[in-house]
Amino acid sequence: HDPLQPYPLGNYTLGPVLGDTRGDTYHGYSATDEIVSWRSPLGGHEVAAVVGPSKSGVSQAAHKAVKKADALMFSFGSTSSELSSSVYSNFYRVVWSDSAQAKAVAALVQSLNVPCVAMVSTSQSYSSNLAARIVRHLGQSFVYKFDPSGKEYDRVMGIKVEANVRFQQVAGSAGMTPSDRQNLRKQLLDVRDRGIQVIVAPVSEVDAKYMFEVAATLGMT
Repeated sequence: HDPLQPYPLGNYTLGPVLGDTRGDTYHGYSATDEIVSWRSPLGGHEVAAVVGPSKSGVSQAAHKAVKKADALMFSFGSTSSELSSSVYSNFYRVVWSDSAQAKAVAALVQSLNVPCVAMVSTSQSYSSNLAARIVRHLGQSFVYKFDPSGKEYDRVMGIKVEANVRFQQVAGSAGMTPSDRQNLRKQLLDVRDRGIQVIVAPVSEVDAKYMFEVAATLGMT
């Protein structure tokens, strides 16, 4: 099926009414407002739902336009726990929230039976916020709710975050700069020399690619 052609789905039609948020809140709102205000030249058709955006901050801004039009929003990448608030009643997502991700990562780290870990994150809001949540879970008790039986039980983590380092987002539109690579290498070298066996890196897919490349040059696996 040609993605640029309308596609029938029950009583609705999936169609190419596209907008570019440019990854920021201003254009996120304006592009979404334009989309939900669209009307078919054939008459009788209006936008019932919007797919996207990906970034949480952009989704928060775009939701204002969606709610004003009494439409719905389905995001494939917005993970901020704030979006679970009733304020964003027209927002739905198909990914876990930051809160749920942090609990899952903390439980995974516990299963490795190590006394300490290193936390490496970037300045990007998704990465820094998720890292902070994971650090809190690793150092305290929390209610773990993923038991299939539905029974809630406590798990005490008590795992020390030996190194908690953060640097500027390494992957921009032009990729990693030489200074970015040098800074990242310095941070990872410090972690390696301290004998820390596990590194938790809640970063984007693009940033992870660069981090793994630098780690490989240091013999880290």
